[in-house]
Amino acid sequence: MSEVKIVDIKGLLDTYEFPYTLPGSGKELLIRPITTGQMKKVLAYEDETSFYVVEEALDRLITGCVVNDDFDMDDLYLQDRFSLMVEIRRVTKGDIYEFNYKCAECGFENITHINLSELNVKPCNPENNVIEINERLKFEVDYPTRRGQKDSIKRMKEKKLGKREMMVEVQSGTFANSIIKVHTDEGELDGVSFEDKLYILDNVSSDVFEKFTQWFVDYDFGVDFDKELQCVSCHHDDKIEIPLSNFFV
Repeated sequence: MSEVKIVDIKGLLDTYEFPYTLPGSGKELLIRPITTGQMKKVLAYEDETSFYVVEEALDRLITGCVVNDDFDMDDLYLQDRFSLMVEIRRVTKGDIYEFNYKCAECGFENITHINLSELNVKPCNPENNVIEINERLKFEVDYPTRRGQKDSIKRMKEKKLGKREMMVEVQSGTFANSIIKVHTDEGELDGVSFEDKLYILDNVSSDVFEKFTQWFVDYDFGVDFDKELQCVSCHHDDKIEIPLSNFFV
């Protein structure tokens, strides 16, 4: 009687790993393509209307594609998180991403595509991260992290706000969590609470708040997901933010 040879077929799967350096923190990662099992879990959220639930699902997807043992999603700058998501999609499905967009001028539904490897990546280069609120108060800031954003979401959910108000308040809370130091005319303050930082942001004048938020615009970095396109019907030129509705499909 011949001997039955048992083969571990799981070990026959090809595994590919790709290096990727986060544009903000400079941390070097090893990533792998999305598996069929992971893709099924993502598609389960196809009809999900909650932005926050979808983002949590993306956290799990991204984490499952990073090989590094010390990887922590919450440590990522939001721009690094997005850039990493784009790179994972690229190594999984290739450079070409096809999508639809509606012309703002004539309403025609255009079908177009981009090459992900050719997208512009803005460097991380914050020259001065201290923002003056008034003569007596300055905020030292850092880029928002996923941890800061999740903390803001948790706090705002407790207030049971409407959908639109919730999104606005989460954004303000994320900005508050980006304040890492508070400088006054009497010196640097330690342990300033989230509530106090948010209170100041909610009670400054609109021009001061605009100056505060403008820092995050001026020193933005990472994959640029804006695209200049021309409608094939009316030839109207438009600059759009590339939609993500079918990004992993």
